[in-house]
Order: sequence, then C-alpha cells, then structure tokens
Amino acid sequence: MRLAVFTHSSKNLLLGGWLIVTTLAAGCGSNKTAGEDKPQGFPAAQASTEELPTAVNLNYANWKQFPEGTVVTRVKTTKNAQDWVKETTTLKLLHCSSEKVLVESQVTVERPNYETKINPGATIEFPASFKLPKGLTSEQIQAPSLRAKNAGVEKLQVLNKSCQATVFIWEDGTESGPMVNKAWYVDTIPGRIARQEMQVEQKGFSALEEVVAIVIPGPNAR
Repeated sequence: MRLAVFTHSSKNLLLGGWLIVTTLAAGCGSNKTAGEDKPQGFPAAQASTEELPTAVNLNYANWKQFPEGTVVTRVKTTKNAQDWVKETTTLKLLHCSSEKVLVESQVTVERPNYETKINPGATIEFPASFKLPKGLTSEQIQAPSLRAKNAGVEKLQVLNKSCQATVFIWEDGTESGPMVNKAWYVDTIPGRIARQEMQVEQKGFSALEEVVAIVIPGPNAR
C-alpha cells in the first residue's frame, strides 16, 4: 500500500461533521482512503429547508467554550512496511460569535526522502446550528463517519490528564481490505478529537493520531 498525502488551502464550512470545500488546491496526493472520513460535500439543498429540524453544532459548542487564540496540535503517523508519513495539524481559534466560530487549520507533512511540506493555512467555519438533511439524525451527521457506532465511554489520558472520551468504532472498505477505525472524542478538548486509530491488517497498514499540545491563553492557560 503506497502512502501519500493530500493538502489544501481554502475556506471550508463544517455543518456538524460534513465538510464543504469552497476552494481546493491539491498538494501531493491523498493519504486518506475512500470512506476513511465523513463523505466530502453536503447533500444537495432541498427546495425549502424551513420544515427541516435544526441541530446544535457540537463543533461550534466545543470551540465556543475556549477563548480566541486557543491552539491545539495533533500528530498523525501513518505507516506500512515500506513507508511512513507524519502529519502535524495545528488548529487555532480565530473568532467566536453567537453565530459561528472560525478556526485556522495548518498541516505540516514529513516523510522519508522528501522535503518537509509546510502547507498554507485553511479557515474552517463552524456555524452555531444547521438544518439536518432529510433522513439523517444529529447523532449520525456529527459522528466521525456515517458508519460510526457509539461504543460508549472510556477513560483516556490526554497530556497526562484523565478525560472521559466517547468512543466511536466503524469499518471502511478499501482496495487493500477492510479498514478498522476507532476514535476517541472529548468535548473538553479543543477540536474534540483526542485520539484516532486506523488499521488494515492484511497490508500491515496503521495510522495513529493524538493530541500533543494544547495552549489556552489567559487565565485558563494550560
């Protein structure tokens, strides 16, 4: 299994966990296999959304509890027998209002025999609420994947602190075999994602993403 990475610079809109990319510039391929994350794009708009129920955006609620300038850094290492890729993602809260929050995302990619790629930042917008697409529940659209099942709550150590994490487990099909995914979400951590694991056992492929730093300015500084 060849490992590759995908980079972009854009302004994105996140409704729940669904991603709308308004401008996209490709980098050097993609390290995400089909179905690894939530489907890209948003269902086509209904003729009228007035009758659709409104859901609170959990990502908005998560970021709103922190002051502007809050930064969280996650490192994801993807590897197989032949190759490895390290992605460092830095998220910074730029703006918070009663209607939305704006978060800057910047990704740096390292891999053997290549120069380190420092990608330009992308601004992600989380609206405070959104209309649920017909036929979907708030739990479905705000989970890591439409296939994700809530596996309960586990204690998780994040930066030497014990946290209560909601665990999601799901499986994606890939050309190399089934990919098993597990994600730990903590609502008291900026960005909610505390840890993610992916594995394709047949190919010796694995990926691990963890929080490595959190900086909260002001009296709540960590």
